[in-house]
Amino acid sequence: MSRLEIRLATDLDTNRIRKFIKVYWTKKNHIFFRDKNFFNFEMCRYNKPGFIIALENSKLIGILGFTYNRDIIKNSDLFLVMFRVRKSKKNPNVGIKLLEFAKKLTNKSINTIGADEKMLTYYKFLGFHVGYLNHYYWLNKNPVVRKYFYRKFSNIKTIQINLNKINNNQLIRINKKNLKRNLNIDTKHKLLKSKKFFYYRYAVHPIYDYIFFKSSNFKGVGVVRTVKVGKFLGWKIIDWYGDLKNFPKFCKLLIENGEKNYISFIDLYCSGISEDKFNNTGLQKINENVIIPNYFEPLVFKNIKISFASNKKGKKFYVRGDGDQDRPS
Repeated sequence: MSRLEIRLATDLDTNRIRKFIKVYWTKKNHIFFRDKNFFNFEMCRYNKPGFIIALENSKLIGILGFTYNRDIIKNSDLFLVMFRVRKSKKNPNVGIKLLEFAKKLTNKSINTIGADEKMLTYYKFLGFHVGYLNHYYWLNKNPVVRKYFYRKFSNIKTIQINLNKINNNQLIRINKKNLKRNLNIDTKHKLLKSKKFFYYRYAVHPIYDYIFFKSSNFKGVGVVRTVKVGKFLGWKIIDWYGDLKNFPKFCKLLIENGEKNYISFIDLYCSGISEDKFNNTGLQKINENVIIPNYFEPLVFKNIKISFASNKKGKKFYVRGDGDQDRPS
């Protein structure tokens, strides 16, 4: 008789979870297997792996990884990270049971960012609200930069912004040692991430060096990461902590700052903010005539669509930093 057990993983399960990823994950040599320290940082807050596991007669047959953005799982929005189930004739609905277990862990929402088309169909079948993050970009007006990133140089459309209007609202770079005190922000927007998680996620990251910006003109902290495409430097907007009404203002200031610092491109993936809010920022929506890559390790020179799914309906503010979209591969 087959016995199925669904439960939260403990620290004693860590090694077999990593071995399961090594053997059964689609892409071989996943960073969660080859780099134990990074696995611990990303998936093991408080020394416990963020995984729900399925055991058939004590043998691991399924994993569902998740991150939680507050100190207590019950009060957190969960972001699903790794979902893989081995086929079992005796237990054909293991995936559904893993998701049902996840729903019982929290009073908040269950989300995922970056699911592939097959998984997106699966989430939709289970009643999740699914969609895609909007991809926005800005390109430096330097003709060499534009010729490199545009497929058809003659189709360049330039959005002009009046930099004179924003010269008095300079961005201030924050040292990561001072990040905590700059997160003491009164906000009307219901923030998904706690201050403690936000600091941990970006200031303590073991591999990436993030840049933190604030402005004297409004409250909020923007998170940016520098990337390189050939000889060109770019800034990828990763996250925002503050009222959403100030986020487009931050993007506008970042472009001014980028021009002064010879940044070739800036891009943003997000949802939950109307497209017209970005009209005067200098950002424009991606189109087939321009390529702003999203993968750099190794470089994949093409536009990438990033999906999202949530078990709660309604507008949600998602950015690249939610889930595990901004990590080494």
